[in-house]
Amino acid sequence: MFRYFFLPLILILPALVQAQDPAASSRLEILYAERLSFTEKSEVPVQKLIGDVRIKQDSTFFYCDSAYSYVDTSLLEAFGNVKIVMQDGVTLNGDKLYYDGTTRIAEVFDNIVLDDGEVKLYTDKLVYYRNEAYGVYQEGGVLENADNTLTSETGYYYSQRDMAYFNNQVSLVNPDYTLNTDTLGYNTTTKVAVFLSPTEITNEDGTLLTEKGNYATEEKNIELFSRSTVLDSSYTLTA
Repeated sequence: MFRYFFLPLILILPALVQAQDPAASSRLEILYAERLSFTEKSEVPVQKLIGDVRIKQDSTFFYCDSAYSYVDTSLLEAFGNVKIVMQDGVTLNGDKLYYDGTTRIAEVFDNIVLDDGEVKLYTDKLVYYRNEAYGVYQEGGVLENADNTLTSETGYYYSQRDMAYFNNQVSLVNPDYTLNTDTLGYNTTTKVAVFLSPTEITNEDGTLLTEKGNYATEEKNIELFSRSTVLDSSYTLTA
């Protein structure tokens, strides 16, 4: 259900952004490097940058220990202590980066931390779409805020919309309960979780089974639909 529900949105977003900003510049501006030399990589001319590298594209800044900047294109390969600082306050850290300045798509690898000031996302492989301001991981990730830890195999995080969507082996852990499901939407501001597939919520009082509903985690208010069941030591309630 998750895959079909969200795919149209993901396909539509790039078209909307292109319509809004068709003339956006793809130029990468080298601000600083301790050493710079010209060389070739796979017979393509590149600038080799070493030491405290700083690069800028429009309002976004890239930092790393070393990089290859391709002379005839807007491609960037960055290595070591990679950090991207975006205009909306989001920072993205990792060990290695491949960035296409034309499409504004960043592929980040290893020890990744995506931080928007309130929520942190940890994973080892992330594709971040700058135009649409969302990141995708498909090999496992962890999203954390003050009270909740959410893990899944696949995730989509929209930083500007404060929304995240998760699929495959999803687990939301809170001091008061644990939620396990296969498909989950989560608003990082309101802290409301929306589940759209068979879900189990457990705490010290019992177990709740449902296929559809939402959980306001701060207010501890649950709305359940589609023949949900509540189990505890003394009764079973199905409605």
